Amino acid sequence: MLDCLILGDSVAAGLAQARPECVAYVADKINSQAWLSKNLEKSPYLAKTVIISLGNHDRLDINSQHDIRTMRQLVKADRVFWIMPAPTFKHSAMQAVSSVAQEFGDTVLTNIPKAADNIQPSPQGYKKILKETK
Repeated sequence: MLDCLILGDSVAAGLAQARPECVAYVADKINSQAWLSKNLEKSPYLAKTVIISLGNHDRLDINSQHDIRTMRQLVKADRVFWIMPAPTFKHSAMQAVSSVAQEFGDTVLTNIPKAADNIQPSPQGYKKILKETK
């Protein structure tokens, strides 16, 4: 079993750069549906700690709830952390992350300071994520 696994979008990609000891299945600007399609064959995702960032690039025509729940069902870990998607036009993704995390007893990281694009964490935001997921 891996010690650390990072899954997800561009936020996860940035985190993977700061945590080179973690295995990462990440892609820049990918939505939940595309991420699941691209990485399904790599499941199950087994690790002591899994950090997930999905939903930042979901559009309204994406069934975030279905895709995020499907992905989470493939994760087997001692601890799972979700990075809450940015709120800009992504309320359904935020709700999906919140409800799926609650369903599985996972931790949701919120109030992450954002960079100017309001999606990526700022340097302080990445430091907060790193501290809370160690």
